[in-house]
Amino acid sequence: DFPQHFPSDFYTKFSYREPLLGWFDAVASNAQAMMDAEINDAADAGLDYWAFDDYSYAEDVPQNNYFSELNRAFKLYKSSSVKHRIKFALAQGAGIASGGGYVPGYWRTNYVPYLVTQFQDSQYLKVNGGRPVVFWLGAADTAANFPNWQSDKAYLKQKALEAGVAEPLFVDTTMD
Repeated sequence: DFPQHFPSDFYTKFSYREPLLGWFDAVASNAQAMMDAEINDAADAGLDYWAFDDYSYAEDVPQNNYFSELNRAFKLYKSSSVKHRIKFALAQGAGIASGGGYVPGYWRTNYVPYLVTQFQDSQYLKVNGGRPVVFWLGAADTAANFPNWQSDKAYLKQKALEAGVAEPLFVDTTMD
């Protein structure tokens, strides 16, 4: 339960939006079975991929247990025996810098190697000749929280190419 993201009446006010398997709970004892069922349902309904907000950096920022909790769904997807049925992509941007407070150098030393490894996963969403898709959460917010975002984005491209991965395709989700 994340009250920062949901109003207290969310589950009642929007009950008509409840998924067929119920509201997803990443800490439930049957969370992996629920994730597997969600993957199967999504694939059966014709979905090609899911885009996950990436909170992996929270694993390296211990004071951010809240964000680490948000990363559980992605971990369950990655550990699923049926993940081959639906691809994944990651959404990123200012969060990597502001989620745990801007940490100088973190992007290049920790996050870029992690992200390039994700690009190499056969299930990572790729288009136009193998370009991994990264949903970028907007230049305006990113610039405010991530002072070197343009050069750091170029660094990600460089490291992807060095690893034999095609140039990432950045999708600006805020059209700025």
